[in-house]
Amino acid sequence: MANKTYFFFSHTIKAQPYNMPLLDKMLELNIRMIDFERIRSGKERLVAFGRFAGIAGAFDFLRGVGEYLLEKKFQTPFVYLGSTYMYCDFGEMCHALKGVSKAITSSGLPKSLSPIVFAVTGTGRCASGSLEVLEQLPHIKVPPSELRAFLADKANHNNKRIVISQF
Repeated sequence: MANKTYFFFSHTIKAQPYNMPLLDKMLELNIRMIDFERIRSGKERLVAFGRFAGIAGAFDFLRGVGEYLLEKKFQTPFVYLGSTYMYCDFGEMCHALKGVSKAITSSGLPKSLSPIVFAVTGTGRCASGSLEVLEQLPHIKVPPSELRAFLADKANHNNKRIVISQF
């Protein structure tokens, strides 16, 4: 959205070619970016995310999706997840995800919202942790290059799985 401020790892500071279009678009839309990669004390980076940040972020995101959809009058199994801090360990979180997975497989997600697509950007440790959570749900992986065609084909609108696309 134009004229807003975004905080994230943009992967543009080293002029990474794959994200230069992102930087160009942000400049075009007058977006102010706070890049976590540039928050430093001297030469040392102060903010870094790894596998567990991806796991916690994806898990809490799913809970948030459930709460958001419930507010919009859509019941989904995501509302049964607690926040990550409510679980003793990753094993308990996985057990909760199994319950959500089972509910999606048996009852599905709201048909009017299907397919629900979750896009994971990047291939680093954080993205890997996010995928570790999302892949515990009934899913199909669709490459970004095929996503538009996949969504256009109504035969793919299955409400008993999510779609994961990794950019």
